[in-house]
Amino acid sequence: MNQKAYDHIDKLDNEYFNDLRDKYVPGMGAAETRAGEIIRAMDRLIYRFFNDGDMVGKGYGNETCNSSYRYLRRRLGPGCPELQAAWSEDEYVDMLASLCDQVKELFETSPELFTWENNEDSRTPSDEDRDWYREDDDIDDEDFDY
Repeated sequence: MNQKAYDHIDKLDNEYFNDLRDKYVPGMGAAETRAGEIIRAMDRLIYRFFNDGDMVGKGYGNETCNSSYRYLRRRLGPGCPELQAAWSEDEYVDMLASLCDQVKELFETSPELFTWENNEDSRTPSDEDRDWYREDDDIDDEDFDY
């Protein structure tokens, strides 16, 4: 992960995520564990915004960010920040910081995620991801897979 991208988020515990990334996220391809893939998806959103300006549900971000965001929404549940609703870049950065906090909290309350096998690549976009976000598109509680 590009450390410069993380330097933009003051609230992020860089050491915490760096240690986990080194242990659970491969240099290429999907992670072996659910926690590793969650970190990989979070990294994707941070990297794409700070390096390319891509945002969930906006322009090219539909192609580059939506699949990772949908993956995180399924894992984090209703507490996942609504990144696609950000009105400004500053608000989006605040939401990314909140997302990092949510991921850290999830890991602290669900340590089994570090041993659960991952069978999904959070970066594989679907046609739905490319066309999303519509205002009436909500994910139901039954879609969450903690």
